[in-house]
Amino acid sequence: EAPVKPTFKVIDGLRYVVPYRFLFKSYAKKRWFGRSIIEVFAAEFQAYPADYYLRALESGRITVNAERAEPTHILQDHDFIAHALHRHEPPVLDRSIEIIAEDTEVFVV
Repeated sequence: EAPVKPTFKVIDGLRYVVPYRFLFKSYAKKRWFGRSIIEVFAAEFQAYPADYYLRALESGRITVNAERAEPTHILQDHDFIAHALHRHEPPVLDRSIEIIAEDTEVFVV
């Protein structure tokens, strides 16, 4: 699946990436084997609280082997996990940044 080229908009000197859908994909890691999927997500992916991951599992935004999974699903070898979400990236300045100094140890802007 080819990545989608991002769309930008500029507001008040800041460049924003228009929110987009993104799919995180991974096979279960060995350290996850024998643990429930909700335990793994809550412990290893702390960008969101555990209740977010519970809702994502219930709604099918998180799947195991392309199927909905219960929060109690125990991960095992060859499980393929996918997490679909809507990404919102922080804005950046919409202008060139002046480089003041640069050498092998320092880069100053």
